[in-house]
Amino acid sequence: MERFQWRSDQLFLTSMLLGVGSHIMYFLSTGRNAWHETWSKRYQGSASLHFTLVEAKKTAEKGRTQGTVFTIDQVPALAFRCRTGIAYCTETHSQESFKMLNWSDPMHFLKIGAAMPDVINVFSKPDPVAWGIPRPRQDSFVTRVFDLAGNVDPTNGKTSRIEVEPLDTKSKLNRWKSYPNGPGGMGWNLAESDRDLTSIGKVLERFNSLNSPQLKLAANGLFFAAENFLRCHAEENWKPPDLELQATLREVALEFPNLFPRPDGK
Repeated sequence: MERFQWRSDQLFLTSMLLGVGSHIMYFLSTGRNAWHETWSKRYQGSASLHFTLVEAKKTAEKGRTQGTVFTIDQVPALAFRCRTGIAYCTETHSQESFKMLNWSDPMHFLKIGAAMPDVINVFSKPDPVAWGIPRPRQDSFVTRVFDLAGNVDPTNGKTSRIEVEPLDTKSKLNRWKSYPNGPGGMGWNLAESDRDLTSIGKVLERFNSLNSPQLKLAANGLFFAAENFLRCHAEENWKPPDLELQATLREVALEFPNLFPRPDGK
């Protein structure tokens, strides 16, 4: 898992859950011949989890050495949205991610307004209450946090925004395996993955059952209002929402004040 810096992420960790979605992320691992004709496979925690296929392939190219084979797996990720960012949580080692969740648990951590640390803790470690037996290994959980304002490129000071692919839980995922392709780089063989998306669909169903359509609509409005506010500080050409949308968001904020507190705490 990507460890949170508690001080720098204080605003994120004091936020509340506004929504849950499913997305595709790209998990990079390496393998090479080891001693006694065995095969070793390695990955580097959160550094192995990428938002795009292009990003994953660039990382593989940088780490290319003789005898190393790279594998890029599309993995399902749960996206937990709050007013400052999105936490993308994956369980990479299981063929069916999140299958061993304790489905008899009421899962109050999926209610809109739940504290983000409570949500993240469930999907970043095999908690004995939230997970059944056999529990996933600790190193199977990988999390990346995405700042709504985007990531600033230190070389030019520009803000880069990434569009993470949505996941259709009825679709099939893919995987790519590298092969040497001369001095120009590596080639990639594409194959269909055997990952099962049933349980990630069940998580989304549980979220929908715990939250009314009206509350989900309100929370989505607050999330997009927060995104627009943060973009205002990150992009020169940002334009605020139109007056009708602003009025709607004010009404939503009055109805659900606990979801989107004012900066002064009032």
